[in-house]
Amino acid sequence: MLFRSAFVRSRPPEIAPRFLPAPQPLPRIEDLGRDYAPYRPLFAAPPEAGHHLIAGWPVEGALIVTEPRGFLRPADALTLFDLARYQRGNVLEIGSAWGLSATILCRGVAARRSGGRVISVELDPLFQAATCAAVKRAGLSRWHSLRKGDGTALMEQAIARGETYGAIFIDHDHGPTASEAACRLLPELLAPDGLALFHDFNDRLNTSGAYGIHAAVSALLAADTRFAFYGMPGCCALIGWAR
Repeated sequence: MLFRSAFVRSRPPEIAPRFLPAPQPLPRIEDLGRDYAPYRPLFAAPPEAGHHLIAGWPVEGALIVTEPRGFLRPADALTLFDLARYQRGNVLEIGSAWGLSATILCRGVAARRSGGRVISVELDPLFQAATCAAVKRAGLSRWHSLRKGDGTALMEQAIARGETYGAIFIDHDHGPTASEAACRLLPELLAPDGLALFHDFNDRLNTSGAYGIHAAVSALLAADTRFAFYGMPGCCALIGWAR
């Protein structure tokens, strides 16, 4: 037993696989909502149980139909799993709704050897309760924390505490003001080699001004050349530090 304990303690840390996407130009706003790319792995690693589980969920009208409910395409969900599974450090989720994305992110973190937690930020009390219940039903509560309140305010508080995250999923208020604030704060919250996924970036509502995600991401990339755009999995945009 002593030998076994010593062996477990000396196990080498998990090595992150190679990141696959290359930087590419940001799509034009007028081209959004026309095509939705299928899932492509973000990292050079074989599929595992989490991938197979998500890939087996039923789909209706291009969206996953499962419990908890949500508005994720399969490519969105599988990309979320990749981010949580292979990025180091904690994962920040801004906007959790019924908890579908939170459970996927927790499954990714749970599959690591390197530890970490998913911190969900949610403003709506009903969604707060739904997210915690969904995570609990899935047996994933040990990897999850919930912060109640406004996304922008709680991002600012996290920065003040010196927190950084290996992966950030932004899916709260899609309006121009909240989207601009998220992009403005992102450089201070994202750890070195960190990646951020913006939900509903590939949506025609960005062209009408109802959503401000494309405009905010475009402004960030123009203002800070340390960042790069890595593609549009499903209806999302993936950005991060240039590699």
